[in-house]
Amino acid sequence: MAVTGRKRLLVTLVAGVFCMGMLLVSPFVADALAVDLEGYYYDSDGSRVDASPDEAWNRANELGTGMGITQDWTLSGHLVTTAGKNVYMELNGNVINRNLSNGVNEGEVLRVEDDSTLSIYGDTKEDPAARGDASHSVSVWETNSTGALNKVTKDMCGGVITGGYSTNGGGGVEMRTNATLNLCYVTVCGNYAKEESLIDGYGGGVHMARDGGTLNMDYASIVYNYAQNEGGGVFCKRGNRKGRCLQLPNSHEA
Repeated sequence: MAVTGRKRLLVTLVAGVFCMGMLLVSPFVADALAVDLEGYYYDSDGSRVDASPDEAWNRANELGTGMGITQDWTLSGHLVTTAGKNVYMELNGNVINRNLSNGVNEGEVLRVEDDSTLSIYGDTKEDPAARGDASHSVSVWETNSTGALNKVTKDMCGGVITGGYSTNGGGGVEMRTNATLNLCYVTVCGNYAKEESLIDGYGGGVHMARDGGTLNMDYASIVYNYAQNEGGGVFCKRGNRKGRCLQLPNSHEA
């Protein structure tokens, strides 16, 4: 069908308005479609690949390599290593926060699965202390002079693991059989292990209740955590604890 002059003019005007509209909204469209690349992982060849924190964690576990975050990371669920894999995390002076205000099943921040190793560096693997003076205002657990438990805010330095609130294991980190956890210039704080049964409420910061577990700490702190039973900082029924600058001012410390 032939297009008359008037119709051609109308089509041209509509097309012009459409193009101008795309120019005006394109920055907003780009923002809406942008992928959150506040993390990265290391490929099998050692190259760094930018990714979202969730993708970076998953890929590092698939490959048995490392991952990192470039901003604070609030989790929607716990992070679980792949059994038998060796993985490391570079916090770059940031906070990983489970952000739970009530106890839930599997409410820990991290779980180190059977025969796996998780190494967490406050900054990077090559220079874990680079951002050791990074300060974060974190909600933590503290008992006062009368023994009453309070939620208070304190400034914590370096990379931080916080916000866990579990009813069936450690509040901060749950360690399984033959699991190894290495903490270097990291603070584990503000986590809670709640007693739901006789076997719960142990290990506010780290829970080691299975055979063969090893916790290594190098200038790391486990502070201001709470357990309703025992082990406000670390509950170690089985396994080994080694470290320097091991700080444990927690509530119900075993």
